[in-house]
Amino acid sequence: FRPQLILWACGFDAVSGDALAGTKLSPPAYARMARHLMGAVDGTPVAAILEGGYDPSRIALAAQHVVKAMLAGPCAEA
Repeated sequence: FRPQLILWACGFDAVSGDALAGTKLSPPAYARMARHLMGAVDGTPVAAILEGGYDPSRIALAAQHVVKAMLAGPCAEA
């Protein structure tokens, strides 16, 4: 199996600080997931699809961590 593209449904409703969801996944944890995924795809392009989340500022921070990790950049701890 050799997909031409991997679509990652990257839901941010689990991000810490989102009062509605009440879960505690940190933005750096999202970056770790992204790095793990990027390391496992053997060069196959990945598109992270934003979904979920109820606190725009927390979604933005988690999304920033994901994008930086996918581009192999450093991520600031939050």
